[in-house]
Amino acid sequence: SQSTDDAGLSEKILKLTRKDGQEPHVFHEFASTGIYPRTYYLNVCTVFDSAGRDVGGWHAWINEHAIPLDQFLKRPDVITKNWFFGAIYCMLRAHANGHYLSDNDLFNFGVLGNDIVIIDAGSKLRETGPLWTKLNFNTKCMSTFWNKIKLHGLGRRPCKTEGLTRV
Repeated sequence: SQSTDDAGLSEKILKLTRKDGQEPHVFHEFASTGIYPRTYYLNVCTVFDSAGRDVGGWHAWINEHAIPLDQFLKRPDVITKNWFFGAIYCMLRAHANGHYLSDNDLFNFGVLGNDIVIIDAGSKLRETGPLWTKLNFNTKCMSTFWNKIKLHGLGRRPCKTEGLTRV
């Protein structure tokens, strides 16, 4: 078991998966970047049947709870373009650590206080090789991000991508 704090469970979320994935490990390893919610506990939970036999288990962890960005942006008092910069910042910081989001849709980002964080690490494993070039980052990451923003009905690009994606 892994514990970084004995904080209470209010404002936290329990996440469960059958298979061990990268998400809790990436969130914990790069907590100091500020682009992932804090991971408080990480453990494997064993499930027993009524006879006491091991019938499987779950990988479980507790994170800070962030409001999914797509839900947050539906609030009438939110200025949408300001939050896009936070998501872009998260993608750039994640990229610097070899973490490329397999899906950078708005529901994979969250609002935690006044910050945007990545709330789903995706299925693409961290890469240890050289970072993507600017062209690869723009093609594989930013162009899909702008398209997903349009799919959410959030209109035109809030700014040109050329000035934001220098890596």
